[in-house]
Amino acid sequence: MEWLLLKKSKGQVFSADTLLGLLVFLFALSIVFFYTSQLFERQSSFFEELELKTQTFNALSSLVETKGFPSNWEFQNIPEIKAFGIASSPGIVDSAKLESFLQISQSDYDSVRKTLGLSKFNYRLSINDLNGESVAIAGSDAKGIFSFKASRLALLNNEAVLVSLEAFK
Repeated sequence: MEWLLLKKSKGQVFSADTLLGLLVFLFALSIVFFYTSQLFERQSSFFEELELKTQTFNALSSLVETKGFPSNWEFQNIPEIKAFGIASSPGIVDSAKLESFLQISQSDYDSVRKTLGLSKFNYRLSINDLNGESVAIAGSDAKGIFSFKASRLALLNNEAVLVSLEAFK
């Protein structure tokens, strides 16, 4: 008789417990996906910001500390210029090189950006005297999602100036 009772009871494919367990599992899985995607976005943003800072420092160092390559780049065609430098010696800005850089920045912004190593970013170079008065400006006025500004003291015409390079995306 017991055998007949067992045979007559039918199993259910989806019980309330199964549905509840499935819902809890899917909820936990969606939370895991959400937080891991957030983690990857933050990590990607961190590396992009690190790249921005590194390239800004490198570009500013090249400008203020070197003559550029070739050292007489101001007399070369733009494709022949491998590196910009506005210094006659480290920390001393050559006014002729600065004037050439300002002209090239205005006429061929993208080539200057790439040569500076800032191909993924826009830039703005500003040179101010110690009173904050603008001496020279080159680059873009636009602002981006995030930016980084590096500055160095230098001499221009025997006067101290603050050379700042801001890069942004």
